[in-house]
Amino acid sequence: MVIVKNLYQAIKALIKRDGTEYAGYLAFMLMLSLFPFMVFFTSLLSFLGETELGIKSLEVMLSTLPEQLKPIMQNKVNDLLSGPPAGLLTLSVIGTIWTASSSLEALRGAINKAYNVTNPPMFLIRRAFSILELLAFTAIVLGIIFTIILLPEIADYIASVLSNNGIANITIPSILSKSSALVNYTVLIVILLTIAFSCFYFLPNQKVKFKHALPGTILTVVLWIAASKLFGFYLNNFANFGFIYGSLSSIIALMLYLFIINLITILGAEFNNICKSKN
Repeated sequence: MVIVKNLYQAIKALIKRDGTEYAGYLAFMLMLSLFPFMVFFTSLLSFLGETELGIKSLEVMLSTLPEQLKPIMQNKVNDLLSGPPAGLLTLSVIGTIWTASSSLEALRGAINKAYNVTNPPMFLIRRAFSILELLAFTAIVLGIIFTIILLPEIADYIASVLSNNGIANITIPSILSKSSALVNYTVLIVILLTIAFSCFYFLPNQKVKFKHALPGTILTVVLWIAASKLFGFYLNNFANFGFIYGSLSSIIALMLYLFIINLITILGAEFNNICKSKN
């Protein structure tokens, strides 16, 4: 089967190009930037008067985590419910932009290597692009969240207008309610697809065709979800981090999970390159 053959070649390329080392570095950088981003994200929505929406958004995005890792992140989300201290927005903006742009640079390097990019731009130009891409990504995610999570209110408003004008008497379907699993799952899938596609289409320092970014995007999202389920099963039945790492066990487990997620992302880039070369 062509897909299996391409996947096998992508795995070989991943190993040959030191993908595991890149994944380890990326896991560290993500850990460093994850919490500042959460503060920045909720602070930004709080500034816009949508604190509850920000918390709900974070909960939806964190729903892909294995059950055993959710308490680590949930505790931070609960801390954010009371609102960040004065002045933290400015600090989180500066810390997030710099740290997250460093994470993007590391990921860009791995994807460039997978795409055989040999002459990337100067460091300052790449960093400037990383900052712009981070801000654009945040804006896109906000747009997705506002559109999908606010869909029930939009549907209610349309139904009310139609009913008041005697056109129809419509009740919003239960599947569109704010607490609906379908709405949460839709938000999650759209965000994951957006993240993966943005990595493969915008990050590399070369022009990428839309169709050449799709195979790795789909593979990456499927493997992300599968890895989360399997890693949760592993933690439940086999892992004994507490005995080895003691109080650090939760952090080690989260780092290992981020390592796996980044390894899958780099594999997705290699898969794109293999599929492109076969066309």
